[in-house]
Amino acid sequence: MGRSANIISWSMRNFRITFLLVGCLFVFGIYGLVHIPKQEFPEYTIRQGGVVGGYPGATSEEVEEQLAKPLEQFLMTYKEVKRSKTTSTSQNGMCYVMVELNDDVNDKDEVWSKIKHGLAAFKMQLPAGVAALVTNDDFGDTSALLITLESDTRSYRELKGYMDDLSDRLRRIESVSNLRPYGVQQEQIS
Repeated sequence: MGRSANIISWSMRNFRITFLLVGCLFVFGIYGLVHIPKQEFPEYTIRQGGVVGGYPGATSEEVEEQLAKPLEQFLMTYKEVKRSKTTSTSQNGMCYVMVELNDDVNDKDEVWSKIKHGLAAFKMQLPAGVAALVTNDDFGDTSALLITLESDTRSYRELKGYMDDLSDRLRRIESVSNLRPYGVQQEQIS
């Protein structure tokens, strides 16, 4: 109680200085209100992304050992990756690695470009059954739906036809802004 009483008594004794300080704070507040930029949708850098690996036919244990762990270790070689916030999830035929960049990263596009180029070379070290490694670093566009086409009785050509037909139908929906097919298998003559 003694310290707050001292501040109050000092303010009362030196009321001119107190009024000057309050006046300066008021002027700086008005100046800031007028000159600080305001945006309806301010820019915010999202430093998160994901890497999806497709390994058709593999069990979740095989995906974990042969794809997810090596992929995580590879991503940890980048100094821009925040190691404590990078996690992976494995399931049958697929793994998903959530990557967060360090707070000091200013140009996230440059870092993601470097990671994408590195992943292209890294894919050669993975088992032959790994179909794709896909990065999603544009979380401004939110993915709301992931559709998978798989069949034991249909050929890749037939599945691609179904995918093309489904894509055409989805593009007609006004709220759909972006469609990207991943892991499309190429036909091979054996």
